[in-house]
Amino acid sequence: MGATSEGPADGVDVGAEILTFWEIARVRAGVVRLVSVTGPDVHGTLVPPTWSAGEDPEEADRFLARVLDGTATTSSTALADLEDADQPLPVRGDLAIVLDGAGHPGALIRTTEVRTVRSGEPGAGGDAGAPVVVERFELLYPRSSDR
Repeated sequence: MGATSEGPADGVDVGAEILTFWEIARVRAGVVRLVSVTGPDVHGTLVPPTWSAGEDPEEADRFLARVLDGTATTSSTALADLEDADQPLPVRGDLAIVLDGAGHPGALIRTTEVRTVRSGEPGAGGDAGAPVVVERFELLYPRSSDR
């Protein structure tokens, strides 16, 4: 995982852009279906965390393109990286906004499965034997009908 919404790369107010993206995506993805009856829940009100793949902007752009065309449905992070950053492990149902290489929002995803495996096992990467968190996700927005 790479860039976050801190520090716009091209002078655009990325925080405002992410908020606007979230306002549209949460409605189009059906995250706020019961708001008029029950009021918004946590998933419907809090802007999800943002991330991009890798540190290289081109790598982030390629990953986002694969998320959008449906060929990327998993991501992996070394468990040590999550622990070093004091980040909680992802859980099923988590929402996230995937950013492009310039830090602009491009996709809203929802975690469908989380596994911790040793690198070298199928679906894992990194140094041999190191624990890796593999997260399977589904694209919520934009769907092909939204593009």
